[in-house]
Amino acid sequence: MFVIAIDGPSGSGKSTIAKEIAKKFNFTYINTGSMYRAITLFLIEQNLLLPLKEGKIELQYILPSIDIELKEDFVYLNKEDVSQKIRSPEVTKEVSFVSSIPIVRKFLVQKQREMAAKTNAILEGRDIGTNVFPDAKLKIFLTAQSEQRALRRWIQEGKITDLQTVQSDLEKRDEYDSKRVENPLVKAQDAIEIDTTCLTIEEVVEQISRLIYIRFGDTLNNISLN
Repeated sequence: MFVIAIDGPSGSGKSTIAKEIAKKFNFTYINTGSMYRAITLFLIEQNLLLPLKEGKIELQYILPSIDIELKEDFVYLNKEDVSQKIRSPEVTKEVSFVSSIPIVRKFLVQKQREMAAKTNAILEGRDIGTNVFPDAKLKIFLTAQSEQRALRRWIQEGKITDLQTVQSDLEKRDEYDSKRVENPLVKAQDAIEIDTTCLTIEEVVEQISRLIYIRFGDTLNNISLN
């Protein structure tokens, strides 16, 4: 069993590319960002976010009651399909704060490792190659110019806000994620960087596919490829 790690900032293409690679090679796809969004949604819906920020509650007693399942493109929070809810502007605004909390990261990293333990998996996030699976045999760091990443996110969210606001929020999150104390967004030393600004999805998938064949060629002989 092996793990492929894909990291990068918002809008760099992580989710789209990881899903395409997973389909092509029959890997298990794990979107770690969706898991942080699910916890953020839970805290918002239970009116726990403000008390948490004010230091009035202890997450260690709350996290065990949160069950997150990932099934293909769907995200389930305590058995409810929240695939759309977790993409709301409110969740997007707060997810960086929630994901910076050490106990949340510890809780989810353990789950992510358990999910990938018995399968060939591709995980995407912000600290997969540096923290979740530092020994991953293949690490990819996707990046793109902020203008292009904002455009992608704006389209993905249905153009419900103006593009400048999306870019401003994205750049703020970049700064927050890269400067947080607990497992910041940084490129792993042994990661291969791919700038997706001017590349199509197919071109990025092809580049990563070549790297997979190089790293795991013999192992892939036992996998049914699509």
